[in-house]
Amino acid sequence: MDIPVVMLLDDEPMMLRVLERILTAPGYELVTASTIAEAQALLPQFGGRLKLAFLDLWLTDGKGTTFAEELLAKCPGISIVITTGDSLDNLEAYEVLSKPFEISDLRAVVRRMLGVPSSDGTDAG
Repeated sequence: MDIPVVMLLDDEPMMLRVLERILTAPGYELVTASTIAEAQALLPQFGGRLKLAFLDLWLTDGKGTTFAEELLAKCPGISIVITTGDSLDNLEAYEVLSKPFEISDLRAVVRRMLGVPSSDGTDAG
């Protein structure tokens, strides 16, 4: 069975490192990118296993929601989470995680979206 892949896309290096540290866990593989172009370059390698993507709303080379549309077209069944510190207007189509967020909320979203059990043995739901 293929290990699912979670993509982290954020143009703030510190936020990317924090997300990576928090989300490193057994059961899935993490890939990171700091631009949409970097994330697009990862698609041929990971696209078939990409199951969840955390996308910052505002990136140096575009909007996370624009890349989300591309991911939905190229990776059927992928779940998208938009992370933002801005207003949540016009984001109804996506799961949204407002910055700053609690670590427990971030991990809960991953467990729920991937169906990964929590570390205490309870299920994701």
